[in-house]
Amino acid sequence: MTLGHRHRVYKKNQDSDKIGTVADNLIQGWNNVFSDL
Repeated sequence: MTLGHRHRVYKKNQDSDKIGTVADNLIQGWNNVFSDL
């Protein structure tokens, strides 16, 4: 749920949006790793 909020915040600035997308991908990757444990 928080990923959506973060993405909306980053949308204010295109460069930040790219950073936000990378951060979201990293967080999603970690979530996948932990869910496999």
